[in-house]
Amino acid sequence: MAGKEKTPKKHNNTMNTSTVSVIIPARNEEARITACLASLLAQETPPLEILVVDDASTDRTAAVVEAIRQRAPSLRLIRNRTLPPGWIGKSHALHVGTAAARGSASGGWLLFVDADVTLAPHAVRETLARAEADGVALLSLSPEQTCVTWWEQIVQPVVFTFLARRFRRVEVNDPAAPAAAANGQFLLIRRDAYFDLGGHEAIRGEMLEDVALARLAKAHGYRIALHPGFGLARARMYTSLRHLVEGWGKNLYLLTGSTALSALKSGLWVAGFYWSPLALFLAGLLLSAQGFKGGAAVAGIGLVWIILHNINNMRKYAFFSIPKWKVPLLTPLGALAFQGLLLYSAWLARFRSAFIWKERTYSVPKD
Repeated sequence: MAGKEKTPKKHNNTMNTSTVSVIIPARNEEARITACLASLLAQETPPLEILVVDDASTDRTAAVVEAIRQRAPSLRLIRNRTLPPGWIGKSHALHVGTAAARGSASGGWLLFVDADVTLAPHAVRETLARAEADGVALLSLSPEQTCVTWWEQIVQPVVFTFLARRFRRVEVNDPAAPAAAANGQFLLIRRDAYFDLGGHEAIRGEMLEDVALARLAKAHGYRIALHPGFGLARARMYTSLRHLVEGWGKNLYLLTGSTALSALKSGLWVAGFYWSPLALFLAGLLLSAQGFKGGAAVAGIGLVWIILHNINNMRKYAFFSIPKWKVPLLTPLGALAFQGLLLYSAWLARFRSAFIWKERTYSVPKD
């Protein structure tokens, strides 16, 4: 349950993005960091500074950033070569970046952006204005997702639909409700609130560092907000099946609630939401074939449900840049893939002693 809500600090209405320090954790991101930085450098009102923390990359990430830095005075490159025991790599990289941010001692905001994210030119200005107007200390966007391969198109929409139900924005954004969540791909937080909470050091071992930070902020009485990133931010999380399985494998069980019962409920909800229309239609056909008079009616109801369900899903799948004609095929496959990923994630969390993410091995904490 959230603690007593803190009174939002009064801010000057003329505040602009020159009060924002952008911090990007980057480990082996040579293929994506250029587009991310280009979108940040093209902001209508440039941030105070952009810090890329090269997190012991084994590729050319640092060299790519250094080449861009030569023509971008606001860009700084920090080379981080260590990962202390008990830390998750991304949290430590953000910890290092916030410590080096020049504005950290003089107020303003910190913006955490993943290297796979690109922003519209007005994104930082508009998001900051919204945070100021709403009096929130932490504001996060859920970027639009680009899905290129069939695996991305099968899995990502179903997972994000589940997450939208699991973390309802109306509850997350309600100061009186205990629900808290954030998307670490784009997370804006007031500097004073961040350091008051203890920063990423306070959540250094949390794999879901974004959700953990949001929960910590709300528990301390800070207002938080989660909004869709339509027209503001876009990301492509995974470019290969291996990375997709590794990524959701480490997170999905945790996102369901980290218990066998919560995982079972989540799996059943996804199965029911995506398979019920088809199941009803097939049941009607089977009943009709067996000579039951009501079979055709049941099949008809199922068919209408399938059509309406797919029309609704076509609207949702536009968020993922997926052609409408693929939706009827993708949704049942996505529900099946979700079950497999959830089982794998649960097995990893409950029975494996370690997992690999971005070429690092992390131990799995046990109850």
